[in-house]
Amino acid sequence: MGRSRGNRQGEVEVDRIAVILLNKRIAPCFGFCDEVLFLEGLKGDRSPKFQELHAEDPWEVCRFLVERGVRKVVCNGIWSFHREWLRARGIEVLENEWGPLEEALRRIFA
Repeated sequence: MGRSRGNRQGEVEVDRIAVILLNKRIAPCFGFCDEVLFLEGLKGDRSPKFQELHAEDPWEVCRFLVERGVRKVVCNGIWSFHREWLRARGIEVLENEWGPLEEALRRIFA
Protein backbone atom coordinates (compact mmCIF):
# COMPACT_ATOMS: atom_id res chain seq x y z
CA MET A 1 0.00 0.00 0.00
CA GLY A 2 2.87 2.41 0.63
CA ARG A 3 4.14 4.05 -2.52
CA SER A 4 7.60 5.29 -3.24
CA ARG A 5 8.18 8.23 -5.51
CA GLY A 6 11.26 9.58 -7.16
CA ASN A 7 12.23 13.12 -6.34
CA ARG A 8 14.20 15.58 -8.46
CA GLN A 9 17.58 14.10 -7.56
CA GLY A 10 16.45 10.57 -8.46
CA GLU A 11 16.24 9.51 -4.80
CA VAL A 12 13.32 7.41 -3.61
CA GLU A 13 10.89 8.84 -1.07
CA VAL A 14 8.89 6.44 1.07
CA ASP A 15 5.32 7.25 1.97
CA ARG A 16 4.39 7.40 5.62
CA ILE A 17 1.15 5.63 6.56
CA ALA A 18 -0.75 6.49 9.76
CA VAL A 19 -3.34 4.23 11.39
CA ILE A 20 -5.64 6.00 13.87
CA LEU A 21 -6.15 3.82 17.00
CA LEU A 22 -8.20 3.63 20.16
CA ASN A 23 -7.37 0.79 22.58
CA LYS A 24 -5.28 -1.05 19.93
CA ARG A 25 -8.22 -1.09 17.50
CA ILE A 26 -8.97 1.14 14.53
CA ALA A 27 -10.63 4.13 16.21
CA PRO A 28 -14.36 4.10 15.43
CA CYS A 29 -14.44 7.86 14.99
CA PHE A 30 -11.67 9.89 13.35
CA GLY A 31 -10.43 12.46 15.80
CA PHE A 32 -11.11 10.43 18.94
CA CYS A 33 -8.02 8.31 19.52
CA ASP A 34 -5.29 7.47 21.98
CA GLU A 35 -2.42 6.66 19.62
CA VAL A 36 -1.28 6.55 16.03
CA LEU A 37 0.62 3.73 14.39
CA PHE A 38 3.08 4.97 11.78
CA LEU A 39 4.22 2.53 9.10
CA GLU A 40 7.22 3.58 7.06
CA GLY A 41 9.24 1.76 4.45
CA LEU A 42 8.75 -0.11 1.24
CA LYS A 43 6.13 -2.82 0.76
CA GLY A 44 7.07 -5.89 2.79
CA ASP A 45 9.61 -3.96 4.84
CA ARG A 46 7.60 -1.51 6.93
CA SER A 47 8.85 -0.48 10.34
CA PRO A 48 6.04 0.22 12.85
CA LYS A 49 6.21 3.07 15.35
CA PHE A 50 3.50 3.90 17.88
CA GLN A 51 3.00 7.46 19.08
CA GLU A 52 0.58 8.55 21.75
CA LEU A 53 -2.02 11.07 20.69
CA HIS A 54 -4.84 11.60 23.15
CA ALA A 55 -7.20 13.52 20.91
CA GLU A 56 -10.87 14.36 20.95
CA ASP A 57 -10.74 16.95 18.17
CA PRO A 58 -10.64 15.83 14.50
CA TRP A 59 -8.89 19.06 13.47
CA GLU A 60 -6.11 18.34 15.97
CA VAL A 61 -5.60 14.94 14.33
CA CYS A 62 -5.67 16.49 10.83
CA ARG A 63 -2.96 19.00 11.73
CA PHE A 64 -0.93 16.30 13.50
CA LEU A 65 -0.93 14.13 10.35
CA VAL A 66 0.09 17.00 8.06
CA GLU A 67 2.87 18.13 10.42
CA ARG A 68 4.35 14.62 10.39
CA GLY A 69 4.37 14.24 6.63
CA VAL A 70 1.78 11.48 6.43
CA ARG A 71 0.86 10.47 2.85
CA LYS A 72 -1.88 7.97 3.72
CA VAL A 73 -4.19 7.57 6.72
CA VAL A 74 -6.21 4.50 7.71
CA CYS A 75 -9.33 5.22 9.76
CA ASN A 76 -12.95 4.30 10.31
CA GLY A 77 -15.63 6.99 10.38
CA ILE A 78 -14.51 10.41 9.16
CA TRP A 79 -16.55 13.47 8.32
CA SER A 80 -16.43 14.47 4.66
CA PHE A 81 -14.95 17.92 5.38
CA HIS A 82 -12.03 16.38 7.33
CA ARG A 83 -11.51 13.82 4.55
CA GLU A 84 -11.50 16.53 1.87
CA TRP A 85 -9.21 18.78 3.94
CA LEU A 86 -6.68 15.93 4.19
CA ARG A 87 -6.98 15.06 0.50
CA ALA A 88 -6.43 18.70 -0.45
CA ARG A 89 -3.08 18.42 1.37
CA GLY A 90 -2.06 15.30 -0.51
CA ILE A 91 -3.07 12.70 2.08
CA GLU A 92 -4.88 9.63 0.78
CA VAL A 93 -7.69 8.54 3.13
CA LEU A 94 -8.55 4.84 3.53
CA GLU A 95 -11.78 5.02 5.49
CA ASN A 96 -14.34 2.54 6.84
CA GLU A 97 -11.65 0.25 8.21
CA TRP A 98 -12.43 -1.33 11.58
CA GLY A 99 -11.54 -3.93 14.17
CA PRO A 100 -8.48 -5.05 16.11
CA LEU A 101 -5.23 -3.68 14.73
CA GLU A 102 -3.67 -6.99 13.59
CA GLU A 103 -6.84 -8.08 11.75
CA ALA A 104 -7.23 -4.70 10.09
CA LEU A 105 -3.61 -4.64 8.92
CA ARG A 106 -3.93 -8.13 7.44
CA ARG A 107 -7.08 -7.05 5.59
CA ILE A 108 -5.62 -3.76 4.35
CA PHE A 109 -2.18 -4.99 3.29
CA ALA A 110 -3.08 -8.48 2.03
